[in-house]
Parts: sequence; C-alpha cells; structure tokens
Amino acid sequence: MKTKKGRILVLIVILLSITLTGQIFAQGQKAPKDGPITLTVWNFKYAEEIAGKAFREMDKLFMEQNPGVIIDHQAQPESNFYQMLLSAFSAKSSLDVFLTHTDQRAWGISESFHVFDSDIADVMNTYSATALQACSETNSANSDIKILPLTAQGVGFYYNKENFRKAGLDPAKSPSDWESFLDACTKLKNVGITPIILGNQGSPFGIDFIYRVILGTLLSESEIDGFADGRTKFTNPAFVQATEMIKELYDRGFVNVDNGSLPY
Repeated sequence: MKTKKGRILVLIVILLSITLTGQIFAQGQKAPKDGPITLTVWNFKYAEEIAGKAFREMDKLFMEQNPGVIIDHQAQPESNFYQMLLSAFSAKSSLDVFLTHTDQRAWGISESFHVFDSDIADVMNTYSATALQACSETNSANSDIKILPLTAQGVGFYYNKENFRKAGLDPAKSPSDWESFLDACTKLKNVGITPIILGNQGSPFGIDFIYRVILGTLLSESEIDGFADGRTKFTNPAFVQATEMIKELYDRGFVNVDNGSLPY
C-alpha cells in the first residue's frame, strides 16, 4: 500500500475570558489611573525553548506598543492544564489570557469565554474561514468566535540523519511510502537503533500524531472534519487501516517499549 505525504493542521490559539477579565480590578490589581494594568497569562508552551522565546518576543512587542500594560506570562504544565483552568475559574483568580486548543477540552468550559465578534469585526477578514470556524462555538466563520487564532502546526515525522547513515540509509532521502518507511525501520532496528520514539504517558499523543499523519493521506479534508460531527465513523475503512498500520509498528518492535511511561 502506498500513501501520500500529508499533514493535518492543528490550531493552537490564545483565548481571553471576559469573566476573569472582569475580576481584574476586583482582585486588587491597579486601575489604569493608579498605574499599569497587569495581564496574567497561562501558557503550556511557555517553558519550551523555541516557543517560549517567540512568546517572550511577542510580550515585549505588545508591552512596547501598550506602555500601560504589564504581561505576567506564566508557564503551566500541559498534563493537567484544563483542570487548572477550571480551578482558576472557580476561584475567580486573576487569570486573564491563556493558550488553548480548539477541541472539546476548551469547548467544555467555554461558557466563561468572551464572544469576540464585535471586537474583531474590522480584522475578521484577515483570518481564514477554517480558522474562524475552529474558533467558533457554533462552527461559524462569522459569529460566536470565542477563541482567537494564533498559529497552525504541521504534524509529521522527524528523522535522525546520523542514525540513517549508521543503518546504511541515505540521510538525504526520507521514506516516501509505507513500504520504504517499514524498510527504513527494519534497517534501523537491525543495527540496534529503535526506529520510532514516542511519549504516550498521560495522554497518547505519540499514537495520536501517527494517526493524524496516516489519516491525512487516506482521507479527504471533509472526511477528517467528519470525526468532529459524527459523519466519519471509527469503523471507516481508512481508520481501520490506520489502526492496523500502527499496530504493525508495535508488533514488529519498531516503537520504544517504554513509550507508555515517557511523557510527550
């Protein structure tokens, strides 16, 4: 079976909660006439070297353009991030802005979120329709926008060129179909190198991302969207095929045996 290269974009977004924003001054922070306003930001990517650097630069630029605002950007663990948000909501903490995904983890607590429709009316046309739909509570491209799009990321495989050399593979040529991918895994394993390293502790992100890569080559965009509204079933032949492909990777010993105890 030959698969095409593909990727599925996953939106990661910044969200502002009006309920919490309304508590800024009630929590004892300074009103504008008394001095700078402090915005408290939670971010599960902030501790990462590359992402954190980008966010710090964004904070710097924002504060330069808005001298009356101080950003208190705090790194938080991703493993229990949404439970922490619920606790912050209940405690009416000083949290103002936070990073989130556009999935049920966010929409399950979205009753506290601010509707941005009127706030972004003059720039709404700068966002793609698909981005706005992902950020709308009702999947609309022009209403019920409760999350602001920040970025999209591609999902794929990274490979170690030095390990390819050790296995006799061409480091400048990545596998282009399933057969060549399995062949590369076999050669890596034969020289004592574990072909695929995953971290699935807590949440099976490693398996999840492999599903996304494979299904991005087997299903259309509409079929992929169908998983969200039930049009596409998990009994779909493509999903069954993807599951069998992932199982083959495990059965042939291509995945690190400690994947279940390693965090993503």
